[in-house]
Amino acid sequence: MDDIKYLFIDGSYLQRIHRSAMEAVFGVPGDLNVQRVANDIHPFRTYYYDCVEEQPKTGESQSDFEARMAPRLAHIAQIRSLPGGHVRLGTLSGRQRKQKEPRQKEVDILIAVDMLTHGFNRNMRRAALLAGDLDFRPLVEASVQAGVFVELWYEKTSTNENLYWAADQGRPIEWQNLYDWNTDAFRLANCLPAITGGGNYLISSQIARGTCAGRSVELIKLAEKGPFVLHPLPNSNQSLKHTDRQVLERYFSMKHGPIVWTSSREG
Repeated sequence: MDDIKYLFIDGSYLQRIHRSAMEAVFGVPGDLNVQRVANDIHPFRTYYYDCVEEQPKTGESQSDFEARMAPRLAHIAQIRSLPGGHVRLGTLSGRQRKQKEPRQKEVDILIAVDMLTHGFNRNMRRAALLAGDLDFRPLVEASVQAGVFVELWYEKTSTNENLYWAADQGRPIEWQNLYDWNTDAFRLANCLPAITGGGNYLISSQIARGTCAGRSVELIKLAEKGPFVLHPLPNSNQSLKHTDRQVLERYFSMKHGPIVWTSSREG
């Protein structure tokens, strides 16, 4: 019993950081598979919290609404089908100013009630909370005081440090985690750049040269239509190769920092 862990996921937060991470490199949203999240965290039970629109938007037909919601409902059904998987739905209220989407209600409360109830009842001795809102700090503190070991899974750029300091253990979610949490179909269609050994490339193959974090880099095109190699200088065994120049540059920049091109020719 001492090792039983429950996982509580703020679905809106997870979807937001996942979508942002995939769009930053591939230019498209990812395709999240919650089973892969659970595989990394190893919970006995998984609780997933989200909201689902129940009515069409203004001017939207019923058939268009149902078509738009079908992937979301299929996603929720997939989570419910997981061993130990449970979905808890809040409600949506009207849009606030400057917001394009309705805002969620009740989700924070549902997470707090479930996490505290399972902790006080000793159904679990460990809780993994995947969330980033500072409003969860009282919940984390109360759970710790009740004797539950709390680990917070969070994305570093979107989480207040006071939230993960309140937990017993902070587990930063890296970009690679978010990529690995995609479906097989998404990863097959959106492959990562591959590490390739450094080599002596013809100067005529160089289409750009610049700097990244104080280090020189060059961009090589190996054939008329690619692939491309981003090559740190001097020769490095950490060069990256990909068929899509934009994906290659975005991925390299995400890992090492922005590239400043000092010379470039059409490629």
